Amino acid sequence: MTAITKSYLEILPAEIIHRIYDELDAETILFSVRCVCRGLHSTTNEYNRYRFNFRYMSRSDFRIIPRLIDPKNIISLTLMNSLYNFGQIRLFLSCFHLNQFVRLSSLTLIDLNEEGLHDFQEYITKCCLTEVSILSFGCRSQNIQKFLSSLLSLNTLRKLVLNLGYYDIDEAQWFVPRRVENLTLIGPWNWSNIYFILNHSPHLRTLIVRDFSIDKSDESIITQSGMKQFDHLTSFSLYTESKITIYDMKTILKCFPNLAHMRLFDGNYETVNSSFNPVYQTDSSLFDGYEWECFIETQLSRLKQFEFYFSRFALSNGNYMSTMRSLIAPFRTPFWLENKHWIVKYDYEYDQKSSERRRDMRPNPGDITDCSHRIHLYSVPIFHDSFDYSKRKIQILNSMLNITNNNQPIIVHSSEVILDGKIMTQSTQNKVDII
Repeated sequence: MTAITKSYLEILPAEIIHRIYDELDAETILFSVRCVCRGLHSTTNEYNRYRFNFRYMSRSDFRIIPRLIDPKNIISLTLMNSLYNFGQIRLFLSCFHLNQFVRLSSLTLIDLNEEGLHDFQEYITKCCLTEVSILSFGCRSQNIQKFLSSLLSLNTLRKLVLNLGYYDIDEAQWFVPRRVENLTLIGPWNWSNIYFILNHSPHLRTLIVRDFSIDKSDESIITQSGMKQFDHLTSFSLYTESKITIYDMKTILKCFPNLAHMRLFDGNYETVNSSFNPVYQTDSSLFDGYEWECFIETQLSRLKQFEFYFSRFALSNGNYMSTMRSLIAPFRTPFWLENKHWIVKYDYEYDQKSSERRRDMRPNPGDITDCSHRIHLYSVPIFHDSFDYSKRKIQILNSMLNITNNNQPIIVHSSEVILDGKIMTQSTQNKVDII
């Protein structure tokens, strides 16, 4: 009689296999691993930490899920209404009863509309969610306010990601996330909004603000001398989408004396008029390593990690190497290299297509700035939601690091990296490291 040999995977304890499942997406577990053998079929039935992301699931697979899994074994759920899966939230509600998700701790809703708003609002009042992401609404403002009020009343809520879309943020003075510790706001948001939220969020530790801008309503706060300090905040990320000066930046950052992590991204890429002449330039002081060194030493003494990305138009002259050396030199002091160990990179970029468009426009002979030349100053590792290395590699004329090894491998932290026209994505993690 022939002995049946089991694979190493089959003889592992269920607890170990479940830890492996923690690193897999739910579709792989249910549609692939579950079908391998009886042992793995049994462990998938016992597994109770499923994380479902229905964003890219087909409707046929969607309808099978209720027959394969008990909702009480799902701890994370992502649903999306879009052009390619329109009506997904309605389909989900027809296949499941929300009250069955008794162990759900994380919920992500994308393009939530009126149909699902009432059902999820009713569910939220009874559940124990700790993480919620709401990425844009397709609802009337008064219904959004009621929904978010119910959400913010949750005693268990600790992490919130919120994109209000076209909702009038100036009306959001009721937005008070008192118990939230990790907050991401996708704008547009101004400093008046953020300052109000900080004043009513005593437990906040991490704040990420995207599409941030300084407008006229912020002037009275920015210029006042007695701005409150928020000692409880230890991590702050700011993505600007309009002109911001070093003075504005410093005034804001002084409010957070206990920061251990700081990320600044200047994403406005400036603006040009119809003749490709700059309407304004990014504040050059943002590129000054000595300015940042003095500020961090005096105001942010506890800072351990500083990530930044600044970009601006450059002069189109042949002496750009001298300019590069002068800009990178302040980042080669003992403060940057020995004390903080922060690596900084400087790129001088030429955009041939922009140059051709500008030549066709026949600019005035007196123009000083050529919009086809740019300088980029950033920390390493690079952080980007989407990073097109193949395009950057073609356009970069020269680069310099603040360390002596100018051939140091560069690490990219991104959810989407494009290499030679091929897109590399990572769906199970927030970041992917490419060396």
